[in-house]
Amino acid sequence: GKDVFGGRGGTVPLLRAGVVLESRYRRALVDAGITRVLVSDAESDGINVTSPLSESRRLDAATRLVPLLELTQNLLARGERFSYDAVATASEVASLVAHEVLESRDDVISFDDGFGPDGYPVQHPIDVTVLGLLIARKLFAENGRAAAGGVRTTLGLDDSLRRLSLGLILHDLGVTGASDGMRLVDGSLEEDPWEVLHAHTQTGHDALPWSLVSAHASATVRHHHEHWDGTGPQGLAGEQIPQFARIAAVADTYDALTSARAGHAPEPSHAAVEAIARASGTLFDPEVVEVFLTIVAPFPPGTEVTLSDGSAGVVTEVAPAALHRPFVRLLRDPAGARREPLEVAVGGGHPGLTIVSAA
Repeated sequence: GKDVFGGRGGTVPLLRAGVVLESRYRRALVDAGITRVLVSDAESDGINVTSPLSESRRLDAATRLVPLLELTQNLLARGERFSYDAVATASEVASLVAHEVLESRDDVISFDDGFGPDGYPVQHPIDVTVLGLLIARKLFAENGRAAAGGVRTTLGLDDSLRRLSLGLILHDLGVTGASDGMRLVDGSLEEDPWEVLHAHTQTGHDALPWSLVSAHASATVRHHHEHWDGTGPQGLAGEQIPQFARIAAVADTYDALTSARAGHAPEPSHAAVEAIARASGTLFDPEVVEVFLTIVAPFPPGTEVTLSDGSAGVVTEVAPAALHRPFVRLLRDPAGARREPLEVAVGGGHPGLTIVSAA
C-alpha cells in the first residue's frame, strides 16, 4: 500500500508501493526486522491511514539524522560537546518536521510506521517530535503554556512549539548503548534502571552547547524520564518537572512501546494507549495524558480486530469524538468463515459489540 523502508535509519527502500507481496518478499521483510506493512487489496479498499508527516518529509528528515547520530556518538565517545554543525543539523530537522506537523489538521492519526529495529534510532526522534508537537499544540491552545511562576499564557506559542521541537529531536542523543527506556511487562510499564536513564539524560544534557540550545530544549533532554509522582531519576515531581519534558515523556513512551526495537517486538497501539492511561498521575502528567488520549486512536484505521461476538474485520475509520468506537469492516463471521464485507460502528449502531482483541 505504500513504500517500505528499512536498513540504516529506515532510509533504505525495500519494496515500492504497488508490488505484489509474494512469499519471498515477505520472508525478506521479516529477515530485515519489518513486522508490519500497509496492504492494498479489495478488503482494505478506501481505508485511509492518516499521517501528519508526509513520506517525503520523513525521508528527508531521516536522511539528515543518520550522519548527525554518527557525529554525536563520536563526540560523546571523545567526551566533547555537540558541535555547531551538529546543533545546526538538529535544528534543521526539527524545523522540517515542525513546519509540516503544525500545518496539519487535527485528524486522528496513526504512528504504525512499521520500521525495523535498524531504523529505530533515527525514526524514534522523528516520531517523538511529531507526537510531542501535536500534544503541545492542542494542550497550549486549550490550557495555555506553563510560564514563569505557574502562570498560563497563550503568547508566543509558535516560538514555544519550535523550541520544543528541537528538544524532542535531541532528547535521546545521549543514548550510547542499548537503552530501551520503557517496555510492557504483563500489561504494565517497566522502565530501565534509574542509573541507565540518568546516564543518558545527563550525558545528552551535558553535551549541549548552552549558547546554541535554549533552556527549554535542554530541559526536555535532561528531564524527560522524570515521573509525575517524584519517583524518577532526579526526584522532581509534578510541576517541578518542566512542561516540555512532561510532554516528551508521554510521546517518548508511546513511540518506544509501538516501535520495533532490538530485542522487543512492537506493541499494538491499544496496549500502549492503555498503559499510558493507567500511568496518568504516577508516571505522567494527567493533563498531558488527557490530551494524548484525544489524539492517538487505540485502534487506528487498518487495525485488524476481533469483536465480542467472534466476528473479525479491519478498522476503516475513527471519528475524533469517538476514538474507542471505530467503524469496522467485518470480513469473517463468528465461525471464522469469510463473509460479504459489512461496515459496523462499534458501540454505535451496534451497542452490544466491543473490540476484544487487535493485531
